Amino acid sequence: MAGKLKNPSKNLNPNWAQLLEKLKSNGSKNQFSRHSNRLDTENQKSILGKRKERSDEDSEASKPNPLLPTSSDCSLTDVVAMDCEMVGVGSLGNKSALGRVTLVNKWGNVIYDEHVRPVEYVVDFRTEISGIRPQDLKKDHRRVLEKELALETDRSSHSRGFNNLLPLYAVLLSFPAKNFNVVQKKVAEMIKGKVLVGHALRNDLKALLLTHPKKDIRDSSEYAPFLKEGRSRSLKNLAAQFLDVEIQNGEHCPVSYFSPHLVNMLTSSQIEDARAAMMLYQKNMKPWERSVKDFIRHKENKKKRGNRKKKFKDAEGLTGNISTAAS
Repeated sequence: MAGKLKNPSKNLNPNWAQLLEKLKSNGSKNQFSRHSNRLDTENQKSILGKRKERSDEDSEASKPNPLLPTSSDCSLTDVVAMDCEMVGVGSLGNKSALGRVTLVNKWGNVIYDEHVRPVEYVVDFRTEISGIRPQDLKKDHRRVLEKELALETDRSSHSRGFNNLLPLYAVLLSFPAKNFNVVQKKVAEMIKGKVLVGHALRNDLKALLLTHPKKDIRDSSEYAPFLKEGRSRSLKNLAAQFLDVEIQNGEHCPVSYFSPHLVNMLTSSQIEDARAAMMLYQKNMKPWERSVKDFIRHKENKKKRGNRKKKFKDAEGLTGNISTAAS
C-alpha cells in the first residue's frame, strides 16, 4: 500500500500518465526559457552599455584638438605668443631666472625655442614644473644624449620600436643651451612691432629684462572677460572653460628639446601654454581688439583734456601776472 502511494503514476490510466509527463516537461521548458530570457536581457544591457562606453570613447578621440597648428606655415607672423619657464637661482633657489623661452606664430607653430643658461648659478631646476633638467642648460649636452640614445636603442630594439627613439634623435639635432644675452637679443628682434600674446606676460618680460608697448600686449591673465570677481585665473582654467581642452597635465614645459620643425611634427603636448594663449586670443580677437582701441581712445581723450586744462591754467597765470605788473 505504501509502495502504491509512493508511485501513484503506476496506477493511473496510461493517458493520464502521459499527460502528467507532458505537464512536467512543459514546466521545465518554461523555467528554462524564463532563465534564458533573463540572460538575454542582461547580455543585451551589457552590450548596449559597452556600445555606449565605446561611443563615448570614440567621441572623445574623434574630438579635434584645438591646440594643433592650423597651418604648416612656420614663418614669423604679426601676432606672436610667448611662454617662458623659470629655474631657481640665489642662495635658497627662490629667485626666478629664465631657463627656456618659446615663441609660436598665429598658426600655433613653434618659430623659436631655446634653453637659456642663466647668469647666476642654478640652485633649483624646478623640473616637476618647468621640465628643465641639469643637462638641458649645459654648454654642450650632446655627449650625454648620445649615451642615453645608445642605451635607449638597446632597450627599444627588442620591445618598443623605432618610434620611441624619435624624441632622442630630435634632441641630437637641437642646439645646446645659449647665453642669456643671445636669447634676449633674438627675442627682442622677433617681437618688435608684433602683437605679443601670452599669460602673465609681465613675468616673462621681466625674466627677459625686456619691455613691450602696452598697446601691443594681449595678456589672457588681464583680459576683463577672463577675470573672475576681478581676479586673474590660471591658463589651465581658461583653456578648460573656453577651449574645452585640458593642459598642464604633465611637466609644465613650453616645448621639449626639439628644434621648431621637429616639435611641430613630433609633439603637441609640450607647447600647450603658448598655443592655448594664442587660441584664446584668436577666438576672442574681435572684442579684444575693440576693447584695446576703446582703451587707447579713452587714454588719448584724457590726455587731451589734461593738456587743455594745463593750457587754461597757464593762460590764467599769465593773465594774472600781466595784471599784477600793470598795477
